[in-house]
Amino acid sequence: MDLLIRENAALIPVEIKSAATFSPDFVKGLERFRSMGIKRVMAGAVLFNGGRPFEVRGVRAFNPLRVEDVWRTLTGPPVKDEG
Repeated sequence: MDLLIRENAALIPVEIKSAATFSPDFVKGLERFRSMGIKRVMAGAVLFNGGRPFEVRGVRAFNPLRVEDVWRTLTGPPVKDEG
């Protein structure tokens, strides 16, 4: 986990990767952090150099340079796949 954001008493763990291709291994650190039993931990996010935003195992994965509002993408409702 590279970054921990506190938002309204909840914690958002963030993993940051330079890769353009997503790997399911990217979420392992976030899952490990969530399993520590800390209260009010959100699923978190993986920021990477890929294309479209999506979710994997409840974790948001997106390229922060390709979304209109990074904060809303981190803290808002889940990403809906339109196609």
